[in-house]
Amino acid sequence: MRKEILALIAIFLVLSGCAPNNIAEDEVSKEDRSSWIQSQRSTDKLLCDKIQNNNFHDNCLENIAVNTKDISLCDKMFGIKEFCISNVARKLNSPVFCEDIVDDYRKDNCFRGVAVDYKDAYLCSKIASEKTRDGCYKEIGIAERDATICESVEEDADARDNCFYSVAIYTQEPIHCSSIEGDDELKDTCYFVLARIFSDLTLCKKILGEDKNDCTKQVAVWNYDLDSCEGLPEDLRDRCVDEILSNCVNKRKNTLEALPYYCQENVMTPGGSPTSYT
Repeated sequence: MRKEILALIAIFLVLSGCAPNNIAEDEVSKEDRSSWIQSQRSTDKLLCDKIQNNNFHDNCLENIAVNTKDISLCDKMFGIKEFCISNVARKLNSPVFCEDIVDDYRKDNCFRGVAVDYKDAYLCSKIASEKTRDGCYKEIGIAERDATICESVEEDADARDNCFYSVAIYTQEPIHCSSIEGDDELKDTCYFVLARIFSDLTLCKKILGEDKNDCTKQVAVWNYDLDSCEGLPEDLRDRCVDEILSNCVNKRKNTLEALPYYCQENVMTPGGSPTSYT
């Protein structure tokens, strides 16, 4: 029964990504797997020393290093130590350990990981790669809903625009849509989404692309604003008017709802039938 339980634990850990899963079954002895499982349950680093397979040995030490926040265990690994150092640095919220990583790519990702985990935009400035640095600022800007952090994205125009877009939508502040400079379609979408949220035709007017008329029509219908239907292309204008008339009729049937102004003054006759609107 004990063997079955240990086997199930091993399968779960491998599937969950905690144990090395890129090793053929016959490359790892039962003794190594048993020592690995016991070490993870007890966080006993001495059990890792009993493991002969180098990958399992290193994985054993790295997991314990992260769980116990003991970065010294990373030095006992046979293979690449940088991932271990990076993971412990993130666990400790201690970017100073990232400085010990020689490989630039891994060092950058260490700083990015700590910065994003703890929403510290200052650490993004320590990243050498422009793309990784911009991605760091973008993630934190969105997470913090802070457009001033988005402004730090310099080289990656898409990341910068997506940062401003996300902040605008999350904060529901249309002013941030205007900061989107490299993607006109995204800027239009930003105004469109917020126009629908606020039922605000002035935001529809800021749209430069073909969605402007559709935005105007939708908001006009929601606001029962027949006048705003007037400036639309004929087919869209007719649909705009028809939908407002239909909505007025439906509202009139529900005596619990007050009729909007346009339904009372411009659309409904005293007898309850919709007037023609031309």
